[in-house]
Amino acid sequence: MPALDGPSRPALAVLPLLLLWLEGCGDDLKRPLDAGLADAGPDSTLPDAALPDGAADAADLDAATTDAMPADAAPPGTLLWTVRGPESTNVDSAATAIAWDSTGALWVAGIETLSLVDSAGWVRRLDLGGGPSWTHRVDVVGALDSFRGIAADGSGQAVAVGKSGPNLVRKFDASGTVLWTAADTATGIGRRNEDILAGGAGTWVVAGSTSGLEFAGLVRYDTTGSPMAFNSLSTNVCDSSVGLRLARASTGDYLYGGYTCASEFGAPSFLRRTDANLTTRWDSFDALLADVQGVAFAGDELLVCSTTSLDRYTSTGVLIRRHPLTGSCKRIATTPAGTIILVEATPDGSARVSTLSDAGAQLWKHSYRGAANLGATPADLDLGSDGTIYVTGSELTAGKSIFFVEALAP
Repeated sequence: MPALDGPSRPALAVLPLLLLWLEGCGDDLKRPLDAGLADAGPDSTLPDAALPDGAADAADLDAATTDAMPADAAPPGTLLWTVRGPESTNVDSAATAIAWDSTGALWVAGIETLSLVDSAGWVRRLDLGGGPSWTHRVDVVGALDSFRGIAADGSGQAVAVGKSGPNLVRKFDASGTVLWTAADTATGIGRRNEDILAGGAGTWVVAGSTSGLEFAGLVRYDTTGSPMAFNSLSTNVCDSSVGLRLARASTGDYLYGGYTCASEFGAPSFLRRTDANLTTRWDSFDALLADVQGVAFAGDELLVCSTTSLDRYTSTGVLIRRHPLTGSCKRIATTPAGTIILVEATPDGSARVSTLSDAGAQLWKHSYRGAANLGATPADLDLGSDGTIYVTGSELTAGKSIFFVEALAP
């Protein structure tokens, strides 16, 4: 990636990818906050409960393609392994979110596009070498079902969010059993969930939207999947506001951002910081901030990446500096040592991962155009406790899109 203070060349990688994904797809680290917290038992009434596969799906192209070099011996940015493949052999598939689990697993969420009016959502559990354990699918005929975000709690359980009807918030155990599906009556009709973090004490915080004139920014769910706290950004003249990205500070505060109605707020994007109880601390509406694609805490400061820039803000939302990017940022994360990790869709069709120092100097970069070299788009990233970087997204083959998951040495 060129120096951050170079000329701005906003560009989006133009790939014939999934229609649903472009509708709006974490962000900061989805680290477990309190390991060992078990929740309610299985919900036996769910018709689409997970059926563990026990082996790699037959349709997978490379169900466990690995690099022989171990993580602790590889230079920074080395590709350790790649897994790629569809969840079905005859439809487009994209991975939209990934979460590292301290129990020794990766959780991946995604979408299958069956037609313009029909899609399925899926959740897949992998071991830390990329080997598949099971896949769970949600597919209501004629409905746009999807999973867009996922987070683990460190006890071997995870919650995935998306849309199936009004909304979808679903908790799984390590074997793929559905523990509960939230009955979300507090957030309106037409809700689309985009991101999720473990919120402490067995709770989960979800960012998303409604389809009406109120933006349903954040919802906290308790250990049984019942809504217990709510934070919304009210609008009066538009119905296009969506909360996309969510990050949690060590203090318990939340930062989230997305796009909103420029005619009302004078800006196409927004940032909001709340306390641990989801009470708003401040809002920021920056007319020069393009679509928010990633948010992260960096010590006492805030990092925000968009389709055109990487921006640094004070803890109260005052812009410090804006660095133009040559790619379109998709996610951002920070390490405990202060390293910044970006994933971008670049003008040449590559999915690019870059690490930057706290001062913005590039440390290394890795580009990926897919196994067929036809192009790839990143969707999400997360970090393991050893610093391994896990990235997911979709890539093009000769006939369709398939998902990929990569592991990179820190």
